[in-house]
Parts: sequence; structure tokens; C-alpha cells
Amino acid sequence: MIGFTFFQFGPVTCHNFIYYCSRFTYNYILVKGALDAHSSKLMPDKKDFGYSFP
Repeated sequence: MIGFTFFQFGPVTCHNFIYYCSRFTYNYILVKGALDAHSSKLMPDKKDFGYSFP
């Protein structure tokens, strides 16, 4: 427990919160894009473009 006496938990907690929020957002965007890739009214051939647009 020597390492805990010289290290504050504030920066670690903040870093973990930012890291996991960004990972959740990244995964949410990928899953939502994969589930909604079949078509849309504005762009019926959406699945043919993948994740890149011209």
C-alpha cells in the first residue's frame, strides 16, 4: 500500500471516466452504424458505402 500514499485518486478516477466514456461512445457509434446500415429513406444504398462517404 506504499504506492497509494503518494498518489491521489482524483486524476485516476477522472482518467478512467473519460476513457470508458470515450470507449462506450465509440462502440455505440459502431454498433448503431452496423445496425442501421441496411438503408434509410434519404440514402437507400447506404450499406454500399460502408463507413466512408465521398
